[in-house]
Amino acid sequence: MNALSALWFAVEKPAKDSESYGVVWVFEAKSGLVERDGDYISRKSSKDPFSTSRSCILVPRYISKRIVAQGGYFTVHASMLKEPHFLRLDEEDAFKDRLMKLVIPAKFFPTIRHQLTRMGTNAMTIYPDLGGLCQDIKWRYSWAEDEIPRPQVE
Repeated sequence: MNALSALWFAVEKPAKDSESYGVVWVFEAKSGLVERDGDYISRKSSKDPFSTSRSCILVPRYISKRIVAQGGYFTVHASMLKEPHFLRLDEEDAFKDRLMKLVIPAKFFPTIRHQLTRMGTNAMTIYPDLGGLCQDIKWRYSWAEDEIPRPQVE
């Protein structure tokens, strides 16, 4: 639910090469429960959310600081006995028209990471535990591989 968190996950790590890119998927969900033609499944009405006959959204219980900090929801996908056992949302006819793929070229990762940090989204806020703090300190006091200053050629 948090666009800045989604963007952080897309650019958090340096890309493998200059041709790589990050992706953020924007999904326009129908409000309401699956039983009423919405996209959400209720933990109360379904004892087993994985027994669903169609893919849907599960709003998690906030049992960890990471789930709260990231504003994450989960998709629960219907599984099939025959191949393919699992379809991504962009492969399902019911969702294709409600998905938008935002592509972020690798060359913009360092700038976006710095801008997100200025807006309060970084490893420390995404992973609000000792691991996130350490990751943030490391990033602040060293160069990520795609941030290393290159000598200017004249």
